[in-house]
Amino acid sequence: MELRQLELVNFKNYREQRVRFSGGINVIYGNNGSGKTNLLDAIYVLSFGKSYFSIADRALVQDHQPYYRLQGDYHSDDRQFQLTFKYQQESRRQITLNGKKLKQVNDLIGRFPLVMVAPDDISVVYGGSKERRQFFDRILCQSDPEYLGSLLQYNRVLRHKDAVLKSDVPVDAITIEAANRQLVPLAELLLQRRLEGMERIKPLILDHYRDISGEAENIAIEYQSDLREVGMAEAFGKMIQAEIRARRTLVGVQRDDYIFSISEKPLKKFGSQGQIKSFLYSLRMGEYYFLATSLHRNPILLLDDYFEKLDRQRLTHLLQRISSEDFGQVFLTDTELDRSQRILKECDIDYQSFQVVEGRIVDL
Repeated sequence: MELRQLELVNFKNYREQRVRFSGGINVIYGNNGSGKTNLLDAIYVLSFGKSYFSIADRALVQDHQPYYRLQGDYHSDDRQFQLTFKYQQESRRQITLNGKKLKQVNDLIGRFPLVMVAPDDISVVYGGSKERRQFFDRILCQSDPEYLGSLLQYNRVLRHKDAVLKSDVPVDAITIEAANRQLVPLAELLLQRRLEGMERIKPLILDHYRDISGEAENIAIEYQSDLREVGMAEAFGKMIQAEIRARRTLVGVQRDDYIFSISEKPLKKFGSQGQIKSFLYSLRMGEYYFLATSLHRNPILLLDDYFEKLDRQRLTHLLQRISSEDFGQVFLTDTELDRSQRILKECDIDYQSFQVVEGRIVDL
């Protein structure tokens, strides 16, 4: 999968810009605040229909403008795709693919697979279970349309159930049982797909960690769920009265977690800074190769301020990976072009470079 050309109109600090990219490595450099990350976020929006940074659409529109529009021209397996995403104030999003309107934003997921490495990745380790579930859910949603549909439906029913439990109207067990009958089969599918996905992606992550750490510490990843050893319907049924009293849902896959450990101790407490950086990098490389294998095409890789995340050892490992013939398109951002040029030339890696100056992109 390659993004050959990108057009931005009224998106963040870009007034109107069109730029063509290399199918290999693209280096985007400029001062902080110039628009490097905004450019990557535009590419992310085209893949996921929303900003990586959870910014509302109206906040993505340039000041004093009524709308923003993004257009990406993609190439994959000898096929051409033109994707247009437009948001106008006080109206619905408009998404067209090769001239045909898509019914909903979620129809984008998995069509243009993408992996983004950004500064807030650290929350996957230090944050709560929600951040870890979202990380792995994003991978599974790109690779498995049935998982995506089931997750969306599960969350809709769950929101309705929670609203009923929190309402001022008295709730009886029959009402909650009706919601549970919808949740149980969805929860069973989500749990099974998460377990299957973990078995496939875990070896990829751990192999990359061993490659770059050069150490013998025992890193482990486990999917934790109270529902693994019990019948799903029974687990939901037992909690009905407790949920009515608590006025909130107390059971379900929305409470599950992914546990990261080092030498059988929590990674976030006992891992060194270097070990955690190596682990985060390995998570992203595992994600990349999982998607490439599942979808039979390479995702686009976005690396924001990559020199700030990677020391020389991890950087060398990364460059060896992305310079291989079977790797896909890469976008790297840096504040110093000379630094990127020097290390890429040292590794004999071809690249195309661009400078960003206050929302304008210059092909160097």
